Amino acid sequence: MDNIIFWLDVGKIAIAVVLAGVGWFVGHKLASKNTREQKRRDLTTEHLISVYRILTNEIAHREEIEMYEKLRTVL
Repeated sequence: MDNIIFWLDVGKIAIAVVLAGVGWFVGHKLASKNTREQKRRDLTTEHLISVYRILTNEIAHREEIEMYEKLRTVL
């Protein structure tokens, strides 16, 4: 009888250890996936910001050139 109780206790401990290990593994995988997705979003955002800056500078410069051309034609 004591032998059965011993193995039941060992089984409970083994199940707890396995569940903790599986939980840690799943948590690690989900955190890694979230980190990769966040890094991808950050890179995309940085790229879009740099493209936006280039476009706004180009548009501002283009308007400046058009303004000077109009002034030349008027004068």
